[in-house]
Amino acid sequence: EFGGGVKVIGLANATTVPASNPTGGLVVYSEGGVFKIRESGGAIRTMARIAMKTADESVLNSTTLQNDDHLFIALEANKRYLVRLLLNMVHDGAAPSINFGFSVPAGATMRWYHNNPATGTVDETTVWVHHTETGTEVFGLSTTVRGTYIVGFIKMGGTAGNLQLQWAQATLDAVNNTIVKEGSWLEAVLA
Repeated sequence: EFGGGVKVIGLANATTVPASNPTGGLVVYSEGGVFKIRESGGAIRTMARIAMKTADESVLNSTTLQNDDHLFIALEANKRYLVRLLLNMVHDGAAPSINFGFSVPAGATMRWYHNNPATGTVDETTVWVHHTETGTEVFGLSTTVRGTYIVGFIKMGGTAGNLQLQWAQATLDAVNNTIVKEGSWLEAVLA
């Protein structure tokens, strides 16, 4: 059965994944429920894994990083991934900030960068800020939706698990919500 669909094409997981490169073509297969393509040059490609935020999520009166309800993706052990995130944020009150970062499985290493207006610039000249898997970033918010674009790279260790966005208020606010908006998205592509 393939999801209860009618007139669909299903692809069961391979009992043995291809170990050699095809000549003059490619091999299509499923491994762990993930669609994969092995090219004649040896590269293995997957479809992008995307998590879309389907509803606004609020945090009130907390500076403790919490897992986002929607923005997480399961990653395979011993693989490398390119990562992108578009994060749309807003705050109910004046001059607040959000603190955000990622949680990765044990043994994984991550490097990520985000665009941030250079401090004190009128034209919001963009600079790229570097972080590792344990890094977090404080980003200023207002009552107008702001966004940041994040790119990165993950080298998974021997443990599979989730790439998980985590966030909280940077400054405790018991009156006004910090909100990550619907339409934010996280993407991971096998590198």
